[in-house]
Amino acid sequence: MKQNTDLRVQKTLKNLHEGFLSQIQEKPFSDIVVMDICKSALANRSTFYKYYADKYELRQQIVDDVLTEFYNELTLDFFAEERSQIDVIKARLDKSLQYIYSQKELYLLLWSPNLEVDVFGLMTETAKRKSINYFLEAENGARPDERFYGALELFGRIFASNTMATIKWWLQYAPQTERSLIVDIIMKSARRDTYNITYLL
Repeated sequence: MKQNTDLRVQKTLKNLHEGFLSQIQEKPFSDIVVMDICKSALANRSTFYKYYADKYELRQQIVDDVLTEFYNELTLDFFAEERSQIDVIKARLDKSLQYIYSQKELYLLLWSPNLEVDVFGLMTETAKRKSINYFLEAENGARPDERFYGALELFGRIFASNTMATIKWWLQYAPQTERSLIVDIIMKSARRDTYNITYLL
């Protein structure tokens, strides 16, 4: 679906998204029909089908929006060597975590089995992709051999998995934990020697 800047259309789409999410809170995606979404959104079926072919397209749009915003808001520039930048880097990560926390209810809902899509796994893949991009920028294109990229893929996977596990634990089980502690945990996991694969890089 193309982006629409009309405020009335945006409000309608917002209502449909919220109507869909309210249904996901109550039952699995496979049990939801378009009429359920319309009732929750206070919209009629013709309005729904004006913007979406079916409930699958609506779900995909919501997931795509979340992944795009997550990628854009996530700052993982830990790989700068200058120690003088450490406070700046921590502040950027803290800002990312502030955004992530503001999305807590949405993320926990999308991570539930009811959505019938592995959004947590998709977000982990997104974090992996961004961490690799940051690493390559920090390396300035050095050592672009196959072994290097293979090791970098491994590092990205482990780092992203640990980072997302930390975020999920924070949001789901320990939301009272100070962001500064989460910042420290994530930054420590960004060290290449943490996983004993430094020799591969």
